[in-house]
Amino acid sequence: TQIRVERRNCKGKEQKIADELVNMYKYDEMGREIEGRKTVYATVVTRGTMFIINLFTSSNPPLITLADIYKKESQFIYDSNIVMPMIWGINEFGEVLKSDIIDTHSFIISGEPRSGKSWKVQSLLLQMCMFSSPKDINIYIYDMKDTTSDYRKMGTLIPHFKDIQSTKQGILKSLTRLTTTEAVRRKNILKENSVINIKDLKSKNPNVELPYLYIVFDEMMALASSFTKEEKKMYDDLLKQLVSIYPNLGFRVIFIPHRIKDEVISKMVYQLVGCRMCLKQQFEDMKEALSITRKDFPYSLCNKGDIALKSSSLNGGKATYCHAEAVSPSQDINEKIYKYVGEVWKKLVPGCDSDMVGSMEQERRSKVDRSFGVRDLKESLESVKDMENSISVDDILSDSEEDLNFWG
Repeated sequence: TQIRVERRNCKGKEQKIADELVNMYKYDEMGREIEGRKTVYATVVTRGTMFIINLFTSSNPPLITLADIYKKESQFIYDSNIVMPMIWGINEFGEVLKSDIIDTHSFIISGEPRSGKSWKVQSLLLQMCMFSSPKDINIYIYDMKDTTSDYRKMGTLIPHFKDIQSTKQGILKSLTRLTTTEAVRRKNILKENSVINIKDLKSKNPNVELPYLYIVFDEMMALASSFTKEEKKMYDDLLKQLVSIYPNLGFRVIFIPHRIKDEVISKMVYQLVGCRMCLKQQFEDMKEALSITRKDFPYSLCNKGDIALKSSSLNGGKATYCHAEAVSPSQDINEKIYKYVGEVWKKLVPGCDSDMVGSMEQERRSKVDRSFGVRDLKESLESVKDMENSISVDDILSDSEEDLNFWG
């Protein structure tokens, strides 16, 4: 049941009013419990001069799972024109928010601990893996939490995950390899096929195997604070390259900070990110990161899983209120789903998990490798500059005016 109330004389008391409505629903005038109305729960969404109370016949906060939404949105999921279907959650009216993220090159998902951030990221990664082959997307995880990482179990069960690094040295080494050796390899493949980006390659020559690379950065504050001043500057430069130059090569990034702050992700970087989310944060903490005013976004994020979502693939790029879905009601069930998805892909694409095992072994070795540092990062940045300078119109053999404008 949904009730809309004017906030005129009750600002700051919305949840108390919602709880009182629950009591009115559960008890009669004498305070006796009405039969059949024992389990009721209320949530509040504030929107400008109004707030919306949702009454649920449950004793716990409502949890919307992917299964719930898929039952309602099967037509969207089965649509063959949708390359990479993504469910974001529901809005305040219970309407499903969804889009095709094939053209979304980068994401920021920010939120304090216990805001629902980790579950949202797990759902996002799982949806990618469910609808794309390990030959189409690969995932690299950089997370300082080591064995307690929220994504380690996914990485051991789903073959799309190719590397999980949890030390500064391991992360820098893996990142440098991707932005030098792998980037040059991809540039040469595009050149050989006379295209300038991976999307055109997949359209023109789908037999060429070149997966999108999703690089996930979690615990970004811990990682940033572990660098020396010189390392931090070079690391920031690499992040800029990832969101500005490398998307045409199939590199995509997912940043997961607690807050979108300049010392964690520079403003120059986060303003280039196509999809930005803030979970259960105060308006003052997210207004600059999302470039919004109170008029643009009149909501308050009161509940776990409440999101301010701004994506180029949704609502014309305008900020949207969203309540996130979860993969399932519990982590144990999540892991069973991960295992099922992984086993299906291993049958469909035999051998797709072989390099995953090698990556795990490489991570264990990297924990005792302390030699990687500033010099290696300098060489990485020099390679990036060389790569930029080597790209020309003759290389890509394109007469498209739009493509020429893209390369300047």
